[in-house]
Amino acid sequence: MSVVSDKHKDKDNSDGCKVERYKLGVRAEGKVEGYKIDHDLPGCISCEACCAVCPENWEMKEDRSGDIKAFPRKEELSEDEFQSNMEAACACPVNAIHIIDKKTGKKLI
Repeated sequence: MSVVSDKHKDKDNSDGCKVERYKLGVRAEGKVEGYKIDHDLPGCISCEACCAVCPENWEMKEDRSGDIKAFPRKEELSEDEFQSNMEAACACPVNAIHIIDKKTGKKLI
């Protein structure tokens, strides 16, 4: 099996954040390459924008200091979960959510 990494759709959100969709890569040994969330918890201002856009993966919980913050339910994302989480990252007013392509290590947002 060969590596698949074709971009297949660009979307420009109303706030001007460009979201690119990628096909999930599959290596010859059968390991799936996906995406991961890098969440800047101290930078989160608890606005709940990510929860509104992607409630299937974002929730408000108490952190260690007792503050209510947004947390991802999952940090490792499949292609099916990628798009809604990219939209959640774009919705974050303080840019506290980043999506990283695990195959390339590139920060997509």
